Amino acid sequence: MVQSRDIFFALLLLGSTVSLEVQITPSQGEISVGESKFFLCDVVGTATKIEWFGPSGDRIEQNRPDITATTTDESSSTLTLYKAGPHHAGTYKCVARDGERQAEATVNVKIYQKITFTNAPSPQEFNEGDTAILVCDVISTPPPTVFWKHKGSRIQPEKDVRFKVLANNHLQIRGIKKTDEGSYTCEGRLMARGEIDMRFIQVLVNVLPTIRVWQTEVNSTADVGQTATLTCAVDGYPEPTVTWTRNGVVLDAEDKYSFNEDGSEMTIMEVAKLDEGEYTCIARNKAGESDQELSLRVFVKPRITYIVNQTTSEMEDQVTLTCEALGDPTPSINWSYGVQVFNEGEQAHLNRIYQEQLYLKHMDQHHHSGTVHQSVMKGGLGGAHLQLSPVVLPPGWCWAWGLGPKAGSARVQPPGLTLDSGHRPSTAPPGIAPASPRHRPGNAVSAGANH
Repeated sequence: MVQSRDIFFALLLLGSTVSLEVQITPSQGEISVGESKFFLCDVVGTATKIEWFGPSGDRIEQNRPDITATTTDESSSTLTLYKAGPHHAGTYKCVARDGERQAEATVNVKIYQKITFTNAPSPQEFNEGDTAILVCDVISTPPPTVFWKHKGSRIQPEKDVRFKVLANNHLQIRGIKKTDEGSYTCEGRLMARGEIDMRFIQVLVNVLPTIRVWQTEVNSTADVGQTATLTCAVDGYPEPTVTWTRNGVVLDAEDKYSFNEDGSEMTIMEVAKLDEGEYTCIARNKAGESDQELSLRVFVKPRITYIVNQTTSEMEDQVTLTCEALGDPTPSINWSYGVQVFNEGEQAHLNRIYQEQLYLKHMDQHHHSGTVHQSVMKGGLGGAHLQLSPVVLPPGWCWAWGLGPKAGSARVQPPGLTLDSGHRPSTAPPGIAPASPRHRPGNAVSAGANH
């Protein structure tokens, strides 16, 4: 009969003859850059010490920040790599010891770079007409093959020479158009591992502003409460902002200027002569800026500023009536008697012969009997004289006409001639009463204006 003591000695003898065995799981190690992974070292048999050694042969200590070895019990130990990098690649060894007995196993750790997009910003913006370079930086081990797609369709440079995939996998588009705008796909593939990844890139094409004007010169009349509107229609992408300047100074919305919602229309309130000149419409966006000049022409309505009464004797050789007017452009002045308008240089017969001389007053006046001459004066001042010979006429009319399309006209009835014999003509043209002896602005003047 076998005694229990015999069984004990048999087991002791058996244990002393069993060798140590070590096995690492997993047996192969492939780690992507930045990933973490652990390896388990299992020992068959009783080991008094389990240790890990790195690729350089150094023993791996516990609690290192990037790699650590931890003994779980007498039969196992764990090697952990945190956020692996290329320097972690190599052969690692697990060694188990029990006195003089020793067993070991190794695992080859490979660090590879999976498909990684390091720089693929979205959106990417370009100006229309530029040579655009779409950036997509992608790396892997081994290097990936990169394909580009536009709106889901693969770009084939051999079919459209404007497109080219550069050596660094960036996509070049020559003379980019607004129609090239949209979603692009940068796709990386690695055949060795069947790996694929992609990034979507939105491409925006900015268009330089263009300005269209229907009227480069706007006319207005001063001092009658008129407004003038200058308009420039702008296009571009993104939508341009519009500003207006005059003599390099930006015009802001205030009592004098008002603007519509997008700034394409500027209205000048209470137009005055000082508002005349050049205005600039400026359109800006990311693609750049454009500008267009517009002119405001301001006309000043004719105004008769001076008219002189004369006293003379009947049958005197001649008498001169004077009429002056202001306006811009310089007004032309006409005279009328009754229903008849006197033309420049005209001679007429009304029972007796009279002569008319009409000219613009100047510092150096010249009278030419029976003829009329005119000269243009600065400052918009116009003067006219009517010479009558011999004197028999009742009052007439002095007219001032502006030459501009909106200038208008003014009319004043000069006073009747006073004859020193005390006799005045018994009749006057219908609807016209003899006036006071002398008129200046502010006296009883019959005047009218139209546009």
